[in-house]
Amino acid sequence: MAPLEKYSKNLKNKSFVMKLNTIILKSFCLLLLIGKLQAQSCGSCTINISSSSSTLSTAAFTVGSGQIFCVDSTGRFTGTLTLSGGTVCNRGYFKPSVFSFNSGQINNYGNLYIAGSHTLSSSKSILNANKSVFKVGGNLTVSGGTLTLNGIMNVKGDFIYGSGAVSNSGILNCSSFTGNLSNITNTGIINKDN
Repeated sequence: MAPLEKYSKNLKNKSFVMKLNTIILKSFCLLLLIGKLQAQSCGSCTINISSSSSTLSTAAFTVGSGQIFCVDSTGRFTGTLTLSGGTVCNRGYFKPSVFSFNSGQINNYGNLYIAGSHTLSSSKSILNANKSVFKVGGNLTVSGGTLTLNGIMNVKGDFIYGSGAVSNSGILNCSSFTGNLSNITNTGIINKDN
């Protein structure tokens, strides 16, 4: 092979490697951007719990209409919370010692646990995002509310469906499922008798 042909072949190989490296770098940047967009999905937080707000993590709060209670990815909340028309946006660890869910919305992008049984009426909605875990310590009754499940939901007791919008593309684990399964949108997995 002539030196010029050899040089041309090496140059083509280097060009291919550079293109491949550019594709890998762009893919990595896209993954970072997607993570950043999910992290920003809470909007403007009225109250923000982070690793630096340890005194707030065990305090008592009431979240009213228009307010957003945020737990960021480094935050842990174990205090008392009353949700009355506002939004809880969790990207960290949310396990309140006392939780009253009167109305409003819960958006879970992390680990969330609420003790006892709860009813999801028409004034309540829950979003459990992909790769998130939502645990309910008792029964969960959907009676007119909205439940969007993309991650994992573990219901210690029964899942009772009466009415409302339920969409499951994740995994729902419960002791038993009561209600008409054909009335919910289910492309995920429902494990009952657990």
